[in-house]
Amino acid sequence: MHRALIAGIGTLLAGALSLAQVTTGTISGSVQDASGATMAGAELTIRNLDTGATRVITSDSAGHYAAPDLAVGNYEIQAQHAGFQTAVRSGITLTVGRKATVNLSLNVGQISEKVTVVGEAPFGGDNERQYFLPRGRKEDRRPAAQ
Repeated sequence: MHRALIAGIGTLLAGALSLAQVTTGTISGSVQDASGATMAGAELTIRNLDTGATRVITSDSAGHYAAPDLAVGNYEIQAQHAGFQTAVRSGITLTVGRKATVNLSLNVGQISEKVTVVGEAPFGGDNERQYFLPRGRKEDRRPAAQ
C-alpha cells in the first residue's frame, strides 16, 4: 500500500512538471493612432514567417492585444483599421517563454497604404521601455505615455 501511494504521488508530480514546461512565446502590445489615442477594434494579423501560420486578433477597447501560445520562430505583425494606413512590423523573433511587446501606431490614410517597420521587438516586462513609431517615421525614441 505504501509503495502504491508513493508511486501515485510520483506520477502526479511528473505530470504536473510536464505541464509546467513552456514551449511557446507571446506577442502583445497596443495600437494607437498618430495622435496617441488608443484604437479599439484594430485587426492584427500575426504571421509566423517560418511556417506561414497566421493568427488574426482584434485590439480591445483600450487598444491592447495579446497573442499567447505562439510557436517559437520569426514573426511579422500587420495592423489595420478603417480609415488608416496598414502598419507592418517585422523582425520579431520569439524564443521559448519570451514575451515580446510590439506597439503599433496607425496613420490616417487608406488601408491599401502600408507603413513597414523592421526591427527586433523588446522583451516584455515592467522595466522595459516601449516605443511607438508615429507618423511613418523610421525611428522615434520617445517613450510611450504611461
